[in-house]
Amino acid sequence: MECPKCNGLMYTESILDFDRVSHLWKCINCGALIDPIILENRRASIALLAVSQEKQKAALPRLKKVGVGNVALRYASSN
Repeated sequence: MECPKCNGLMYTESILDFDRVSHLWKCINCGALIDPIILENRRASIALLAVSQEKQKAALPRLKKVGVGNVALRYASSN
């Protein structure tokens, strides 16, 4: 597996967490830890970010540049 942070080599590691053993991936280069919970949280946050960006794009008015040559440009609504 390749580290998403630095593209380094990752290996599996087992960690005793209170009363259970957790299996995760650890990067040899940067020490980043990846486990199933981290992966699920990243997937969820990426999905929310994509939805948020789509909503922002839909809410912004369509703008076009108005101006000629070196004249300062101003923006006007195309609606």
